[in-house]
Amino acid sequence: MCKEGKLRRPVIDWLCSLGMTPVFEVYLRHGTCDIVGVQWGERFGRSVPAMLRIVAIELKVSDVAGVLRQAEANRPYIGESYAAMPKWRTQKMRQSTLQSFKDAGVGLISVTEESCRCLVMPLVNLDADSQMMKRKLWRRRDQWPKRIDKTHQQMLQEQKRKNELAEPI
Repeated sequence: MCKEGKLRRPVIDWLCSLGMTPVFEVYLRHGTCDIVGVQWGERFGRSVPAMLRIVAIELKVSDVAGVLRQAEANRPYIGESYAAMPKWRTQKMRQSTLQSFKDAGVGLISVTEESCRCLVMPLVNLDADSQMMKRKLWRRRDQWPKRIDKTHQQMLQEQKRKNELAEPI
């Protein structure tokens, strides 16, 4: 696992397992967040439902300081902010680095090709100003997953072809 894009699928699956809808490349007041997960309340009529939970996830392969800075900048606007990095990178982190995430109130997710594991839990920001994004997130809730699924399907097909070529006849 060496590119940010390969971190997406396991993170998406993790969010979906938590009952959240992923929205991608969301502009916050300071810049763009890689993935925002939203858990929606019950919808009545045509109105946009309430957001029960909102999570921001920044993806990085190796830039620990950069991902911590980005995830920390999301905290005023989002209830929970995480940084997601490959497992091989999180295993190399010193205890002081993990403590930096705790001190910043940012969660840390260790990502493999199949799953995610939360190493550091974030502080929940109950004062987050995320209601301003409610309509935007609701409109974009179905936009990208199909494209990501297509990319994931293409990756699986390529792996299958490689395996077929590697097998002796």
